[in-house]
Amino acid sequence: MQPADFAQQELPLLYKTKSIKRLDPNTYVFHCTTRNDAGGRCNRNMLVVASDTEGGELSLIDPLRITEEGERKLRKLGTVTRIIRLGPTMHAAEEDSYYLNNFPNCQRWAPGEFLNSLDLPVDFKMTESGQTPFPLCKVFIFKETAHPEAALLLYRDGKHGNLLVTGECLQHQLDNEFVNMPVVAKFKLAGLLESDIVVSQQWLKVMMPTATAVAKTKYGGNYKDSRTNRPRMRRMSSLSGSQKAIRGDFMRLLGMNFQRMLSTSGNVVKYGAKKGAVLAVEYAFPLWERSTRGM
Repeated sequence: MQPADFAQQELPLLYKTKSIKRLDPNTYVFHCTTRNDAGGRCNRNMLVVASDTEGGELSLIDPLRITEEGERKLRKLGTVTRIIRLGPTMHAAEEDSYYLNNFPNCQRWAPGEFLNSLDLPVDFKMTESGQTPFPLCKVFIFKETAHPEAALLLYRDGKHGNLLVTGECLQHQLDNEFVNMPVVAKFKLAGLLESDIVVSQQWLKVMMPTATAVAKTKYGGNYKDSRTNRPRMRRMSSLSGSQKAIRGDFMRLLGMNFQRMLSTSGNVVKYGAKKGAVLAVEYAFPLWERSTRGM
C-alpha cells in the first residue's frame, strides 16, 4: 500500500471499474472499487439496464461516480436517462447529483425521500402497483422498514433466469474478489461470510422500525446436529413485533420467482439464489431457537 491509499477522498467517492459483466443481452454489472481512509479496498456494484435499441437508453440501478475511463465505457452502451436508487446508501446524494447535473433529462426513481438526500427530486416514486422504470421489471417495496427501500425483479428468459436486484438487505460476499483482506475481516465480524446469502445485520439496525436493533439470541451460534448437519431447534423463538414485521416483508419478497441475485456489493449469485435467500431469512428470523444441548 502507498500513503495515498490512506488519504481522505473528496465526495462523491470515485470508483474504479474493475470488471464489467454482461449478465444477459440487456443487463450489465459494473463491479467497482474504491479505497477507504483505513486502506481497505471496498466494492460496490452499479447495474446497467439497456434498452433493446443499440446505443439507446440506459437505466442505472444504485449509480456510482466512476472514473473517466469507466464513464467512457458506460457511454458506449448508450445514454443515461434514468437513475434508480433502491435505498439510503452512504454518499447516494452526491452520486445521484452527479448524474442529474451531467446527463440532460435524466430522471431519478426512488421508493421515497431519503434523509440524506432530501434536496434531490424524486421524479418517479416507485410503488408495487405503479409504473416500472423499464419493461420486464417488477417493483418490490419494503413496507415495514424505518426508511424507504425497494428491490427490483428483472424478468429474463429461461436461459438466464430472473434476476433479483437488492440494495444492502441481502448480500453475497463469500467470493467477493474485489475487496482486500482488511475488508474481508470486517465482513467476517459483521457476519456477512456465514453463508452464501445473508441478511445484513447492519442493514437491520438501520431499517428496524423501532429504536431497538435486532438483538442476538443467547442461542445465536451456528449449532448443528451431527447427524443431519442442520441447526438444532429448541423452542419457539421470541421475535419482537418489529422483527416479525420485517420478516413479513422478506416473506413477501421470497414469494417472487428468481434464480439469480445481485446486491449493491458482492458478486452475482448465478444459480440457486431463491434457495439461498430463503435460508438467509430463516436464519436471520428463526421461528425456533437453536439448541446448544449436546454440543
